[in-house]
Amino acid sequence: MKLPVFLLLSAVFAFSACKKFKIEDDIPPCIEESAKEKTKSVSSEYATILEYEFQGNIVYVFDLEAGQNNSSADIFNTSCEKIGYLGGVDQNKEVLGEPFTNAKFIRRIWPTKT
Repeated sequence: MKLPVFLLLSAVFAFSACKKFKIEDDIPPCIEESAKEKTKSVSSEYATILEYEFQGNIVYVFDLEAGQNNSSADIFNTSCEKIGYLGGVDQNKEVLGEPFTNAKFIRRIWPTKT
């Protein structure tokens, strides 16, 4: 009797430990692939990937070190080109010569709300 209970509990724990990557719809494929790869080793519980409108274009902020000292967030365009970063040791607040506070928040794309 102990063996079936053990096997059942083992299966429950094994499946609950697996996390399926889930991201919002309508994301450029290269951003989705980059997000899958970069979020594999995220240790910050505050990590996010956010979508903004900036200088007339859609951009993605990968803030994967949120809450850590001197953390920075990389900013990518829809072609997955890094166009800048925010934060870091120098507390950078500009991207492409413009304050990022001018960006318009659109949505959080990762982690998704379940």
